[in-house]
Amino acid sequence: MRISFVAPAEIASAALVAHIVDQNGLPENLDPVLVAGAKASRFAGKAGQIFDGFVARGDKVVRVALAGAGEAGAKGRTGALEKAGAGLVARYLTCGGGQTCGRCAMRPIAPR
Repeated sequence: MRISFVAPAEIASAALVAHIVDQNGLPENLDPVLVAGAKASRFAGKAGQIFDGFVARGDKVVRVALAGAGEAGAKGRTGALEKAGAGLVARYLTCGGGQTCGRCAMRPIAPR
């Protein structure tokens, strides 16, 4: 699985877009349907939590995943980020049909 950290403008061609999310915080530009789905499924951004859904981007359907990274200032933050990354890789190692996906993009959390 190839994971690329890309600028928002480069996300358009990705089959899967993953956001690393702080606990109790969702990306501001997230589609409202995904926000509602995440809340309904009790996604809170805790370390290792994964939520995914689909959104329409023009004439394409894109899978969007949220991976929880826990509290931003927590003592075990590095471990929480590793857990988020491991959860994404475990879940999306293949994007279907047993083929390794080479069209995945991740958006890192904003530096503090």
